[in-house]
Amino acid sequence: EIEYLLRKKGSDTLPFPPIVASGESSSLPHARPQKNIIEKGPLIVDIGAKVEGYCSDITLTFFLESQSRKWKERENLIDEAIEKALSLIEPGKEVREVFHGISSFFQKNRVRENFLHALGHGVGIEVHERPYLSWKEKEKFRVGMVFTLEPGLYFPGEGGIRKEIMVYINEKGKPVKIWEEKNGVCGY
Repeated sequence: EIEYLLRKKGSDTLPFPPIVASGESSSLPHARPQKNIIEKGPLIVDIGAKVEGYCSDITLTFFLESQSRKWKERENLIDEAIEKALSLIEPGKEVREVFHGISSFFQKNRVRENFLHALGHGVGIEVHERPYLSWKEKEKFRVGMVFTLEPGLYFPGEGGIRKEIMVYINEKGKPVKIWEEKNGVCGY
């Protein structure tokens, strides 16, 4: 269904198989498709499209029941991490500095051990390109760079929450959200 809808909207192909994980399975950052019935709790959907040779990559987390206070607090941490990362990004700064800033943010909020992967990655001809927004990436941000921010928090036995947005560093050196989700609606 996802592939059909993306192709109907103009995607030439998918740059990767969609990741759809619910309930406890959503605690695995790269869960594989299963034939299980979708469980209550968080539902992570990681999808992308490839149009005219260029890839996109986004992740959304939905809740299949009313969202508990605990999950709302976790979602707020993810939103704050994205905004903090955007405030730290500037041309000439090493990518790992931003990763460390977000890692420290999660540490202060006592969820660092639940932050299991890089903060994001470059996107272009391939869906995963340099720079990888990780603890060891020395590459520097520069004007024209396109990448994702995808902080995620994963809680074994409970589930996970992740949001992934695409970002472009404009000619003024400012990171600009290419795409984001607001109240369940996609926008540019």
